[in-house]
Amino acid sequence: MSACQSWVILSLVLFLSATFPVQAADQSDLINGHFDATSKKERNKIARDLSAEVQMLAQYLSSPKPQDSAWVKQELAAINQLGQSEAAVSRRVQLVKSPEFQYEQLYTALTSIQNALTCAANPSNSLSKEMMCWDVAGFLLTDNNVFNDSIPILFKAGHLPRDDMIGDKSLGFGFFYAIKGRGIQQFVVIPYLIGQAK
Repeated sequence: MSACQSWVILSLVLFLSATFPVQAADQSDLINGHFDATSKKERNKIARDLSAEVQMLAQYLSSPKPQDSAWVKQELAAINQLGQSEAAVSRRVQLVKSPEFQYEQLYTALTSIQNALTCAANPSNSLSKEMMCWDVAGFLLTDNNVFNDSIPILFKAGHLPRDDMIGDKSLGFGFFYAIKGRGIQQFVVIPYLIGQAK
């Protein structure tokens, strides 16, 4: 390669680098793994970014009403007393389809995910504690039944708004969260288990 060709290639690389700077890692990188999983700084950044995305859904839910929580507990106790009867099965199905039950399920899941991601984003945590938190977040995010069951029921009951953020994704949160949960396992937790994370 001539000096002139080398100069042209170097100039092109410098131009492209200036025009298209390297983007900081974010939660979308959990889908393709295009980030440095050995970097605590990048992992912390991804945890904060993913937490912000989860918060976009969590912001619509306040703590469950005490009377709703009490009703769910009463229903569960009554169902348990019915044993394995057909009446117990029928009543359990009705409970699972109720907005009160699904609200608690979704609220609990989102709160637990947020807590795990806050922990994973904390730069002062030891590597082992950080990875434990990543593992919890990944596990909870892959439980797409929680999202796929609760969101349509709460949407229909008027507990979630009919805006663009929810409306366009009402049946997709479980899918996208599961992909990112799998990415956590594949690109964060497994590298740690094989000794690559620092």
